[in-house]
Amino acid sequence: EGWYSDDELEISIMDDIRVNRTVTIYAGWVRADGPISPEETGVDKWLNTSGHAAYIKGYPDGELRPESNITRAEAAQMFYSLLKYKTEDVRSVFLDVPYDAWYSKAVRTLADMGIIDDKTDRFEPDRNITRGEFVEMAAGFAHRENTGNSIFTDVAEDNRFYESIMTAVYYGWISGYPDGTFRLDGELTRAEAVVIVNNMLGRFFDKEYIEERRLKPFTDLA
Repeated sequence: EGWYSDDELEISIMDDIRVNRTVTIYAGWVRADGPISPEETGVDKWLNTSGHAAYIKGYPDGELRPESNITRAEAAQMFYSLLKYKTEDVRSVFLDVPYDAWYSKAVRTLADMGIIDDKTDRFEPDRNITRGEFVEMAAGFAHRENTGNSIFTDVAEDNRFYESIMTAVYYGWISGYPDGTFRLDGELTRAEAVVIVNNMLGRFFDKEYIEERRLKPFTDLA
């Protein structure tokens, strides 16, 4: 109740058909009532959900490049730009994050908050972030939800990202694929990142507002 499959699947069982082998059916489940509000998830405690501050920018040529990947540094900067409270001076914990790097303060702040795992001395800022890693960052801003058995064939309950993924799915931030997988090691696209963050913040597309304000669209985004 309250859920539906994002992969429309109709199964008709007829009296004259007999199934003589084991059949396993998987579906990616998303909330029928849309994402849960940031007030309920706890996101509003940490991130600015009342305003509409920009957290991602396009490129000088006017493109957004939605299918391009984002790096771990870019992901950290996205969340850092939305923080309600920013600490001015935070210790450096990663050997590969120069103090004067454009992403340094973002990475150091999120590590200090526990959003970024600082158990190792490397952050790998230039590596493309995976779906599992991004969801782990996102879930760090919310109340954790453990909804029971995994609904994804490739996410075991003893996986490092299990609780974060289940939390994000429960809140309606992200869903899996029609084949029943989550693909936690897949590299996240810019479009996927924006969808997740908008769902976290309770932001929704308002075509009328965009047209009235004559906001400049991205040249590669219909």
